[in-house]
Amino acid sequence: MEISSSTLKLVVMRRCLEGGSSGSTFSATDSSVTQVRHSQFKDAANGQKSPVATLFEQAAASSVILTAMAATLNCSSTAYLIVAGAAPPIYCPFYNTRINIRSFMLIRNIILTVGLQKILSLLESDDANVRIHAVKVVANLAAEEANQKRIVEAGGLTSLLMLLRRYEDETVRRVAAGAIANLAMNEANQELIMAEGGITLLSMAASDAEDPQTLRMVAGAIANLCGNDKILMTLRSQGGIKALLGIVRCGHPDVLSQVARGIANFAKCESRASNQGIKTGRSILIEDGALPWIVQNANNEAAPIRRHIELALCHLAQHEANAKDMISGGALWELVRISTDCSREDIRSLAHKTLSSITAFKSELRRLRIDY
Repeated sequence: MEISSSTLKLVVMRRCLEGGSSGSTFSATDSSVTQVRHSQFKDAANGQKSPVATLFEQAAASSVILTAMAATLNCSSTAYLIVAGAAPPIYCPFYNTRINIRSFMLIRNIILTVGLQKILSLLESDDANVRIHAVKVVANLAAEEANQKRIVEAGGLTSLLMLLRRYEDETVRRVAAGAIANLAMNEANQELIMAEGGITLLSMAASDAEDPQTLRMVAGAIANLCGNDKILMTLRSQGGIKALLGIVRCGHPDVLSQVARGIANFAKCESRASNQGIKTGRSILIEDGALPWIVQNANNEAAPIRRHIELALCHLAQHEANAKDMISGGALWELVRISTDCSREDIRSLAHKTLSSITAFKSELRRLRIDY
């Protein structure tokens, strides 16, 4: 079969993209090209094209893009680039596909040569396939801290929020929420997300979602926002806590883990604000009805959920204003359990210190004739 020059370039591009094993939290696993058939480059494993490959096949007419792709052919070594979250507060990147070093260099060169703005413009494409693959590329770029500021400055955050607002396609919403979660690892971006109505849009995406992975992405984005002291009241007023509590309907442990992480982040920031005299009175989490779910999941069999909830309970318990609700809601017994059974020494110690220092807890334990 005779292969045209443009087709050959696409084969080279595809080989560059698929030079090593890759994987994604949600999308299909990609493998290297094994054949060319009618100019279609299929994944050997499942017939799907990778996001980066498909996106730039759509834009194949641009010779400058092909030039940027060709520039990566000298990259022969393979490595995996995985971005880890930082804590405390616990921020977490969500759409961070494992990519080999050649794919990473390809993306970097495309940005340098074509411009991030060109990539972001494809988010508004009339072609649904182009739109989906464009948002996947942006989501993976957003997993790299170095790209986050540039994406926002180029209008990427506004475009991602537009996708949540304009399209009902759950795939688009899922990946857009993942990209927003990644951008929400940056404190300045968190404030912009709130200012542009991000919580309202994420809540809308959650209420319409059927796929647990969509809910995981949305919960992850909100959880990252919960780690910013400056936006707690705005987060609450825009329905962020209620959105998290609504997501627990799913019951999937990965989803519940993100909800628990958000609650732990919020409780930690709120506790710090109380210690600094910035906040007084009962916890917003208690006022918004989160305590029953917190108590119910304090001893969840899934370690990530349990760990986050145990920490949240300890932060809530440090403030006398929360004690009455915690006693009536059954949280006191969980604190006693945590102080003796928790696998983490720092959390055990925090629970013990709290039980020994909060007057209402000490009185209740004495009333029940529990020696503590």
